[in-house]
Amino acid sequence: MASATRTFTGETDGDYKGTATNWYADTEPVANDYVRIALENENDIDGADYTALSMLTWLIENNMPKLVGTLAAPLQIDGVAVTVEGTGAQHLYFKDATSIRVFQAASTSSDNEYGLNLTGVENEDILIRTASGGKVAIGWRGVAAEYKDIILERGTLYLGEGVIANGDTKITTVKVEGGKLITYAAIATATYTGSASVDVEGGAYSTALYGLEGARINVNGGGTITLLDLDDEATLDFDGGYLLPITVTNCNVRSKGVDIIDTHNRVTWTNAVVDLGDRYGFGAGSTLTIG
Repeated sequence: MASATRTFTGETDGDYKGTATNWYADTEPVANDYVRIALENENDIDGADYTALSMLTWLIENNMPKLVGTLAAPLQIDGVAVTVEGTGAQHLYFKDATSIRVFQAASTSSDNEYGLNLTGVENEDILIRTASGGKVAIGWRGVAAEYKDIILERGTLYLGEGVIANGDTKITTVKVEGGKLITYAAIATATYTGSASVDVEGGAYSTALYGLEGARINVNGGGTITLLDLDDEATLDFDGGYLLPITVTNCNVRSKGVDIIDTHNRVTWTNAVVDLGDRYGFGAGSTLTIG
């Protein structure tokens, strides 16, 4: 059977599955269909497990205002290519998605301070490019979630400590080109650039952390950074409220104007910093050796 486009209209109630009259032409989707959650959808959508069928694409249409699921009972979808553009608070669990694109999100929901809450397993790439005020959480407060590569271009993104890459211990890559990232997650390679603002809260830091092009990175938790590489007027601020010890194994400073702030002397620099710049904010008593 050829794939078809199936549109959820919510004409009867909020049941995503089991109520054919909630779908255009009274026809629910089957495996490998294209699914649309219509802008004109008439009801909030209840949480349900719909991961037994894999959709070729799954789309929440631009400006769709209705609520979807709850934090305790999200709507669970198995979809290859996913696009989310709703403005109502939504709680979604994705399985086996190769790409997820988030272009709209609510600012808050009734059961969380983030408007779009995501979890799920075996997911690959996700792009967050939300309109002003959109706030997205992946793996809220330790909830397990598997996402491999994450790009934040606009909006606010929270990464919980339970976010990993398809069963591995670390997310493979996080790239922040703009917006605001709050992360507790372990990340293999993190690149923060442009207008990025980053709060690193957890203790399991990146294997490689790159601060570029004016990014501001606030390291608030304790832990170890294996490689820190700073360039183009990036600011790395260790003066967070927790004041836990930090170990930086290797650090490269690649340009003038880079600012490293550690007025409380909580960083241990295992190896000499490779200094290609000339501006530091280290506090009195620091024993940093410039290589």
